[in-house]
Amino acid sequence: MKENNYDSEQYDEEHWMSFHVEGWYKPNQMTDKVIEALNFAEKKHKGQLRDDGKTPYFKHILDVIDILIENGHGWERTLLAAALHDTLEDTNTTYRELSDKFGEEAAGAVKLLTKEKGELFDEYANRIFSSDDCLYAGSIKLADRLANLRDLPFCGSQTKIEKYLAETKRCILSQKGSPDLKDKIRVEILKIEKKWK
Repeated sequence: MKENNYDSEQYDEEHWMSFHVEGWYKPNQMTDKVIEALNFAEKKHKGQLRDDGKTPYFKHILDVIDILIENGHGWERTLLAAALHDTLEDTNTTYRELSDKFGEEAAGAVKLLTKEKGELFDEYANRIFSSDDCLYAGSIKLADRLANLRDLPFCGSQTKIEKYLAETKRCILSQKGSPDLKDKIRVEILKIEKKWK
């Protein structure tokens, strides 16, 4: 896989579509609004790394987008919120900033997907999957969890892996949501458990 230039300030549709060649997402699902959100998120997550200490955090955002599209959840409003889903929790982005730039619906979806300080994960998951205001938030959370599970073996900590798997089984797989995404999560759990036993 060729190396990507994560330092670029602005990407156009052609740039984002190039990720399709690498299997990151399908170009026919992209809109100007989603591309704008991806540019925004990339700038906000600049300098952040995944747990392996070398992969840019922004790759996780692209992985979530890819999973949603591959599983039939590629609607603009879903991809828009998915592109922004970690900006409130992991960057200096404010709700007002999201609302002004991307609209109240997108900002509300991102807020719903943001785990509050001190909130138990069980409560957080229940809040997302029981929301009637944003039904697609559950799909984003499932895609987010699947992307994280795929990266989990590279975090290097068996304790973290065991905790994450238990949390996924208890709080995510028990929720309503896309059967296809949940099946893929189950497959990923089995792969990880087999590797770490």
